[in-house]
Amino acid sequence: MMLVKTYLDKTSRGDLGVFASEKILKGTIVWQYDPSFDKILDEIFVEKLPAVQKKFVKKYAYLTKTTNDTFWILCVDDNRFLNHSEEPNLEDTFNNTIASKDIEAGEELTCNYYTFDLHAENKLKNEY
Repeated sequence: MMLVKTYLDKTSRGDLGVFASEKILKGTIVWQYDPSFDKILDEIFVEKLPAVQKKFVKKYAYLTKTTNDTFWILCVDDNRFLNHSEEPNLEDTFNNTIASKDIEAGEELTCNYYTFDLHAENKLKNEY
């Protein structure tokens, strides 16, 4: 669940992105996994979904792995619109996302998909 004020807007690339509504200081937790708000979907369950729903999950959720399990996490808030960057201003851990630098109001929030999403390559190629 997003823990800071954000808004969606068009990026300079023309796609949709998440932007800071106010200054976010380095080290601030921006997003945190909340089991009452974010959905964990079993990999087998997702593969059995109808095509339209499976495409939605693969586009907006991320596939992650723990020591024993691989599963999808679907964020139901604006976090699902975070864009990838090779020089992100957010740092991801398993349970949360932290500002890796001070982020100004109006600045796009970005993350590195490769640090948490096993399907990062597919997302960047728009292969859902």
